Amino acid sequence: MTTYKRVVTKSPLPHCYMKLQLEFEDPSVTKLLTINATTLKHAIVTSMKSLFGELGYTENIDILRFDEESHEAIIRVRHSFFVKVWNSLCLSGTFNGHSCAFRVNQVSAHLMGLACNSREHFVT
Repeated sequence: MTTYKRVVTKSPLPHCYMKLQLEFEDPSVTKLLTINATTLKHAIVTSMKSLFGELGYTENIDILRFDEESHEAIIRVRHSFFVKVWNSLCLSGTFNGHSCAFRVNQVSAHLMGLACNSREHFVT
Protein backbone atom coordinates (compact mmCIF):
# COMPACT_ATOMS: atom_id res chain seq x y z
CA MET A 1 0.00 0.00 0.00
CA THR A 2 1.29 3.42 -0.97
CA THR A 3 1.47 6.08 1.69
CA TYR A 4 1.40 9.75 0.90
CA LYS A 5 3.02 12.48 2.92
CA ARG A 6 1.13 15.72 3.38
CA VAL A 7 3.29 18.83 3.60
CA VAL A 8 1.88 22.02 5.11
CA THR A 9 3.84 25.26 5.20
CA LYS A 10 2.96 28.08 7.55
CA SER A 11 5.30 30.65 6.08
CA PRO A 12 5.18 31.91 2.50
CA LEU A 13 6.97 29.87 -0.12
CA PRO A 14 10.32 31.24 -1.29
CA HIS A 15 9.18 32.07 -4.84
CA CYS A 16 6.17 33.38 -6.74
CA TYR A 17 5.42 32.68 -10.37
CA MET A 18 3.82 35.11 -12.79
CA LYS A 19 2.41 34.53 -16.25
CA LEU A 20 2.63 37.80 -18.15
CA GLN A 21 2.26 39.08 -21.67
CA LEU A 22 3.84 42.02 -23.45
CA GLU A 23 1.34 43.91 -25.61
CA PHE A 24 2.12 46.81 -27.91
CA GLU A 25 -0.18 49.71 -28.72
CA ASP A 26 0.70 49.39 -32.41
CA PRO A 27 0.63 45.71 -33.49
CA SER A 28 2.98 46.36 -36.42
CA VAL A 29 5.82 47.01 -33.94
CA THR A 30 6.20 43.28 -33.36
CA LYS A 31 7.43 42.90 -36.96
CA LEU A 32 10.12 45.55 -36.41
CA LEU A 33 11.47 44.27 -33.07
CA THR A 34 13.05 40.96 -32.24
CA ILE A 35 11.83 40.09 -28.78
CA ASN A 36 13.33 37.10 -27.01
CA ALA A 37 13.79 36.09 -23.38
CA THR A 38 16.93 38.20 -23.01
CA THR A 39 15.33 41.41 -24.25
CA LEU A 40 12.25 40.74 -22.13
CA LYS A 41 14.38 40.34 -19.01
CA HIS A 42 16.22 43.54 -19.91
CA ALA A 43 12.87 45.36 -20.18
CA ILE A 44 11.78 44.06 -16.75
CA VAL A 45 15.10 45.03 -15.15
CA THR A 46 14.95 48.48 -16.77
CA SER A 47 11.44 49.08 -15.45
CA MET A 48 12.57 47.97 -11.99
CA LYS A 49 15.53 50.34 -12.14
CA SER A 50 13.42 53.28 -13.29
CA LEU A 51 10.89 52.82 -10.49
CA PHE A 52 13.06 51.73 -7.55
CA GLY A 53 16.54 52.99 -8.47
CA GLU A 54 19.80 51.08 -8.20
CA LEU A 55 18.57 48.77 -5.44
CA GLY A 56 15.45 47.92 -7.41
CA TYR A 57 17.07 45.67 -9.93
CA THR A 58 19.43 43.77 -7.66
CA GLU A 59 17.03 40.86 -7.24
CA ASN A 60 17.21 37.84 -9.48
CA ILE A 61 14.31 37.44 -11.91
CA ASP A 62 14.19 34.15 -13.78
CA ILE A 63 12.36 33.71 -17.07
CA LEU A 64 11.27 30.10 -17.10
CA ARG A 65 9.37 30.12 -20.38
CA PHE A 66 8.93 32.63 -23.20
CA ASP A 67 6.81 32.35 -26.33
CA GLU A 68 8.20 34.62 -29.05
CA GLU A 69 4.99 34.69 -31.10
CA SER A 70 2.52 35.65 -28.37
CA HIS A 71 5.13 37.44 -26.18
CA GLU A 72 3.90 35.47 -23.18
CA ALA A 73 6.32 34.54 -20.40
CA ILE A 74 6.43 32.78 -17.06
CA ILE A 75 8.80 34.39 -14.59
CA ARG A 76 9.94 33.44 -11.10
CA VAL A 77 10.73 36.02 -8.41
CA ARG A 78 11.35 35.83 -4.68
CA HIS A 79 8.19 36.11 -2.63
CA SER A 80 9.48 39.10 -0.69
CA PHE A 81 10.23 40.94 -3.95
CA PHE A 82 7.04 39.95 -5.78
CA VAL A 83 5.00 43.12 -5.16
CA LYS A 84 7.81 45.37 -6.38
CA VAL A 85 8.11 43.43 -9.63
CA TRP A 86 4.36 43.54 -10.21
CA ASN A 87 4.26 47.30 -9.52
CA SER A 88 7.09 48.02 -11.93
CA LEU A 89 5.48 45.91 -14.65
CA CYS A 90 2.15 47.69 -14.28
CA LEU A 91 3.77 51.12 -14.41
CA SER A 92 6.06 50.34 -17.34
CA GLY A 93 4.86 51.96 -20.56
CA THR A 94 7.63 51.70 -23.14
CA PHE A 95 9.78 49.02 -24.71
CA ASN A 96 12.64 50.24 -26.93
CA GLY A 97 10.81 53.54 -27.43
CA HIS A 98 7.47 51.95 -28.38
CA SER A 99 4.31 52.18 -26.27
CA CYS A 100 3.50 48.90 -24.60
CA ALA A 101 1.92 47.30 -21.55
CA PHE A 102 2.77 44.26 -19.47
CA ARG A 103 -0.38 42.27 -18.71
CA VAL A 104 -0.12 40.01 -15.67
CA ASN A 105 -2.48 37.15 -16.54
CA GLN A 106 -1.89 34.76 -13.63
CA VAL A 107 -0.01 34.65 -10.36
CA SER A 108 0.67 31.64 -8.18
CA ALA A 109 2.94 30.52 -5.38
CA HIS A 110 3.23 27.16 -7.16
CA LEU A 111 4.43 26.67 -10.71
CA MET A 112 1.81 23.98 -11.22
CA GLY A 113 -0.86 26.57 -10.51
CA LEU A 114 -0.06 28.23 -13.85
CA ALA A 115 -0.61 25.02 -15.79
CA CYS A 116 -4.34 25.58 -16.09
CA ASN A 117 -6.46 28.70 -15.99
CA SER A 118 -9.98 28.02 -14.78
CA ARG A 119 -11.16 31.28 -16.33
CA GLU A 120 -10.48 29.94 -19.80
CA HIS A 121 -12.83 26.97 -19.42
CA PHE A 122 -16.47 27.51 -20.28
CA VAL A 123 -19.31 25.27 -19.25
CA THR A 124 -21.90 24.81 -21.99
